[in-house]
Formats: sequence, structure tokens, C-alpha cells
Amino acid sequence: MQDNQANSDIVIEDRHINVSQFLEARSSEIGYFTQQLNSKKNGSNKLAYQMVKKHLRRRAMSHNRYRIPSRIRNRMNVQELDVIEKTQDPIKCRKHLRKPKLLMNSYIRRSRSDKWMETHLWHAKRMRMIKYFQYKIARTPNEKGDRACFRFANHDCTVYDRSYYEFIFIQGSKILEFMASHLQQKDYKILIQNQKKNFKISDNLDVYKNELNTLIGPAKFIWKTEQELVVFIHPGCVSEWIQILTLYAKKFENQTDEQKGGLLDFQHVKDNYNIFDLSGPLCLYKVHYLLANLGLSEEQINNIHPLVRHFKNVNDAANYPKNHIIQLKFQANVSKKLIKPPFDFSQVCVEENPLNQDQLNQSLVDLITYSKQVKQENISLLENIKEIKQSDYAVRFKTVTRNRYTHKKKNKISKKQKTNALSQVKIEEKKKYEDQKQQQQQQQLNQTEQIQEESKIQTEEVEAQSNNSIQLEEIKFAKDLVESEIHLMIIFNNSKQHKAFGQGVTLVVNQGRGILVWRLLSFIACKAIGLSEYNNIIEESGQKVFPNDYPLTQAYSTLNKELLEAKVTKHFLKPKGKRVNYMKINSPFPFKPNFDYILSKYLESEDKIIAQQEDLQDVRVIMVGRGKPDTNSYICLPEPEDFKKYQDMLLKDKSRVYSIHDEPSYVKVASKSLDIPEPSQISTTRKIIGFLSFGDFSFKSGVGKGRGQIIKYYLDALKAKSQGNNMEIEDKQKNKKQNEIFCLIRNPTSRKYYLANLYLI
Repeated sequence: MQDNQANSDIVIEDRHINVSQFLEARSSEIGYFTQQLNSKKNGSNKLAYQMVKKHLRRRAMSHNRYRIPSRIRNRMNVQELDVIEKTQDPIKCRKHLRKPKLLMNSYIRRSRSDKWMETHLWHAKRMRMIKYFQYKIARTPNEKGDRACFRFANHDCTVYDRSYYEFIFIQGSKILEFMASHLQQKDYKILIQNQKKNFKISDNLDVYKNELNTLIGPAKFIWKTEQELVVFIHPGCVSEWIQILTLYAKKFENQTDEQKGGLLDFQHVKDNYNIFDLSGPLCLYKVHYLLANLGLSEEQINNIHPLVRHFKNVNDAANYPKNHIIQLKFQANVSKKLIKPPFDFSQVCVEENPLNQDQLNQSLVDLITYSKQVKQENISLLENIKEIKQSDYAVRFKTVTRNRYTHKKKNKISKKQKTNALSQVKIEEKKKYEDQKQQQQQQQLNQTEQIQEESKIQTEEVEAQSNNSIQLEEIKFAKDLVESEIHLMIIFNNSKQHKAFGQGVTLVVNQGRGILVWRLLSFIACKAIGLSEYNNIIEESGQKVFPNDYPLTQAYSTLNKELLEAKVTKHFLKPKGKRVNYMKINSPFPFKPNFDYILSKYLESEDKIIAQQEDLQDVRVIMVGRGKPDTNSYICLPEPEDFKKYQDMLLKDKSRVYSIHDEPSYVKVASKSLDIPEPSQISTTRKIIGFLSFGDFSFKSGVGKGRGQIIKYYLDALKAKSQGNNMEIEDKQKNKKQNEIFCLIRNPTSRKYYLANLYLI
């Protein structure tokens, strides 16, 4: 009991506080607290962006000091911002970044990772850009222009920038020996024939490696001299070409330097030129107006080259020498007043046809005589592109830079200010008129001699002013002119189709003059297209597209990797409710074709030993009824049930032929593991025997078309099934359809199979 009482006394003593001692002990803390409260009232502790009024504040105000008013801008030098400025460069205002010098530096810096062409800024404003073999190129226009592009390619002219292609210059006496081991016999004979003939470019020739006979890709060859060959190739083939050339050059390591120089030497050139492809029936007509807008008169156009004088009358490139090359070198003078071609060219031709018929006949005769007696031409452009000129390299983006004050808004004037200004102008004009009248009256009062002397002085002054005005106009006109030396190489491309679709001209322009020529071409109403439209034109003209139609090349694999990454990221950006469930619809290869898996699954062990090049067959596909094939679509084997269903559709209505077969869907499959399925988990009801590298709706024929590859092992099965099931009902068409091969086409995102005709290439 005593212990409890003692403890209670101690607790009571601890609860009592001496106020004077407590205040003395905490006077410093209270003083600091009151000081902070006073500072909060005055706002001295606030940051600069916190002192701005609430309706003027923004989320990123503290990061951009140029958005803060100048009266508070000094408050931005806080310790936190000082630490950031030491680690990072200060942010420059928009007005400062608009300077041409800084714009040039930013363009060059941004074009190091993904290379820019000279027309990049023009394309970036109007088209969707993609990465393509370390280049930034245009994929498709922002506007919906598929039909317009086909219409221009078929009736007018289209332009495509293909400046990402590269050159390799090969010199020496061992060129033919080197090319013999990398070309087929028929292609090697064409190369030898072009060497003996005059200056011309060859068609696309397939080049192979020496060891395993694997395909590198197509290339075009230009014989500059008998011992100098220029190779025009895709950027996806450059690394393999350099490997082949270095391996062949190692054979001559033991020889002296003088002997090495005469045997084989090569030089890789890129980004020193501009390549524009013009396709369409009016491409040469556009080139004529291009030269006229570059400052050449009609006499100069007629005298610059014997072929150029006929561009205005004869527009079809098939009438000119096949794969011939000419070069034009002139001084360009581009004024502000440009010449536009007539809008309806066909109507102009009809009106002027009786008058110009003799000229047209004479031009055709001149073209025939020129093609028989073609002379060797000196192409200086191929020598100039070997060296990079820094002055011309800096000009690439100079013509595109904006004014430094374009971001400022124009000062608006109210109606009262306009009326006051107009009234003041009228008053001033009245005063001037009255003063002139008074001066005239005073002059009349003066003597006749004085009047004569003054008139003489006035006439002399007027003559001097007129001479000065003429000189000033000449100086202004000279400033408006853009004087530059242009090297223009014209290559005539011939199409394989009888209707000459896709036929045109390739223009090679020297460095620094590409944007000038491109703007003039767009002014002349040439339709600018992207990569997808350009590939469609090549497919419609019956040619192969590299690397889409070459699945066994290294460029095809690198392109598929880039496309696969883009497709996968796009797929996972969508929510799960909007993603395609590929496991549910039994789609084993949704993003890219996989020939290795098909060969390992369907072929027997003996057939696996065969090389993959011998197993694949290039085919062309045309849809029988409805349906549009896409890229990476499946080519499948048909069954007898499919032919019976097609016969029933024909009996009902021939115009309505829809899907032949539908893949069953598995509803019970969980959606979590369905993002990217494995091929081993999926088994389709129709065997997949190939893939389409290209597929789209053809505006020319009005049906869906495609190009791809199948396995040769299934060709006999396809022929047997298509011949055993005669699908035609009318007796007249039986003989025509007996030799046709049929297959099924299925898109990766669909469950439906469509019937199509298959043709071997």
C-alpha cells in the first residue's frame, strides 16, 4: 500500500508544468514558427508558377519558364531548378528554335538514327511515315486515295521518291569473272550483251551467293565503260553484296598494289542523289513542263537532246529506246511565275490533232532512226555522286525552313480603327490635291522662261527615276530566280504488260536539288504516292516486289522482324475485348508466314532433305467470286465438299459467290492465353500449303488478286482435285476450265475460306 501511494505522488508531480520555464525552453521554436507564418502571408515562399493566377495556370507551368510572366520570371531561380539546370540543357523558347540555323541543326541531328531523304519534311506533313531499312519513308497519304492513285497511274502520272536505293561502283578487268559465279546463264548473257551495246540499264537480274546458291535479291546493272559497272540495288542487299566483293578481293592479296588496282575494286555510294519514279501515260509530258519551269525555253529544250524535243508530242515511253539512259546538264532559273499544263490534256490533243499530225509523224520517224543509231553518252552524274559536297548537303532542308516569326498571330484591327484610318487617308489625299492645285497656279504666274527651265529639269528627273526603277526591277527579278546547276538523268522503264500499265520514267537528280524538282512535279499535278501504292502499281504491271515476293532472302527476314514488332505492339495496345482471338478462330500464323513449320509438319522425312528453294513455287491468285485477299493470307487445299457447295451457288446465282467453307470456332477456350497462339496448338480443317506475300483488290480487273508461294509437294494434289471436280455447268466453257487449278484463300483474321484460281509463275 505504501509503494502505491509513493508512485501516485510522483505521477501528480510530473503532470504539473511551470509556464515560465516552458516558454523559455521553446521560445526559439515559437519564433521560427511565427516567422514561417508571416512568410506564408506575403507569398515569399511560393514558387513562381504558384504566384500566377489560377485561371492562367497550367500543369506544366513549372517546366517551361517562358510561359511565366516576366515580372515573376526571376523567382524561377530556386535551388531545385538550379540543380536541374546543371544536369540538363536549358529549354529554349519557340521563337529561338524557329531560327533557320537551329532548324538545320535539329534536322541533321534527328536524321542520324533514321536517315531522312531530301523530301522528308514535305512527306511528313502529308503522309504517314514508317521505318524502312534504317530510312524514314512515306507509307501512304493521309487522304483516302487508293482509287485516285490508280486513276493517275492509268490516265495521268504518279511520283514516288525512291532515293533510299543505293549504288555500288565496280571497276577492274575481273568483273565478268566475278559476275559469272553469281548470275544464272541467261542473265549472264544479258549482261554481256549490254556491255557491247551502248549506254543502257538492264532489267532486274537475280543475284545469288557463291557457296550455297542462296538468293541475295534483284539488281539493275549499268555499264559505264567496258571496265566499270554500276549496280543499282535495294538497301536490304547491300551488306551481302559487300561481303561477296570483299571475299572475291581477298583472292588477290598476294599480288602487288599495281596489279590489285586493275583487277577488281568497288565503292559503295548512298544519300548523294535523288531518285524519283514517274509512272503513267503522261509522264514524259510532265517532264517537258518540268524543264520549262526550271527555266529552259522551247529552243533550249529542242537543242538540249534529240529525244527531249519529242516529250511533248509522244508521251508513251514504249516508243523510246528500251532501258535507255540520257543525261541533261543545265543552269536552272526558277521564277515565281510557273507554267501549268492544261487540265484536260485529251481534249487539247483532239483540238490540236489535225494541226500537229505532221509533227507527230515526224517525231515518230525521228525516234525510230535514233533507236537504230544510238550513240554512247558521257554520264557525268555517276561521277559526281561518288563525292559528298558539304555545301549541297546543307541545302537539302534549307528551302523548307519557315520564317522565324510564323508562330506569332496577326494583330487584329477593330471596325472603328478601320473607319478612322480610312477617314484620315481621305483627308490627306484632299490636302495633297489642293496643294498641287496651288503649285500649278503659282507656276502659271511665273514667266515662260522659268517654266521651260523647270520642265527641262522635271523631264531629266523623270528619266533618271525611270532608269532607277528599271534597275530595281531587274535586281528584284534576279533575287526571285533560283540559280542552280542541275544534273538530270532520265531512265526509260518499259512495262511487261501489253497495255503499258506502270510504264514510265526514272529521274536521278544531283544532291541538293531534289526538293526543288519535287515541288515542281507536285505543282504540275503529279500525284505523290507512298510505298504501298507504289507496290500496288508494280503488282498490277506484272512485276515482283522486293523483298515481299522473295521469302528466301535476308532482306525478307529483316523486313518481317520490323513488321512483326509493329503488329505485336499494335495488337497489345488494344483492349482484350477488341483483340482478335486467334486461338478461337484457329489461325496459326496471324502475323507472319512460317514456311519452315509447314515443311517440317506436312512433308515426309525424305522430302525434308530437299533444299527449301526447290520446294517453293511462285504463284498468282485470282478470286473466283467475292472476297479480298490480304498479305500473309493462307493458301489451302480444297476438298470435294467445297466444289459441291460452289456448284450449288452457281445454280442459284452466279453473281453472288461467297465463302465456301467456315472454320469452326471454339467458344469455350479461355481468352487469357489467346493473344499470340503457338502453331502446334492449332489444327485447321483445310491444310495450309502456302502464303500470300501480297493481296488486295485490283481496280484494273475488278476482283481480288494476290501473289505468293506454295510448296511444290502439293501441286499434284491441287491439279488432281481441280480436274476431278468439274465445276462448270455450261458445255461451252468446259474446255476452257479443264486445265485450271483451284485453291482456297483464308485471311488470318477471318474464319471464311474463298475459292480462287491459281496460276504458276
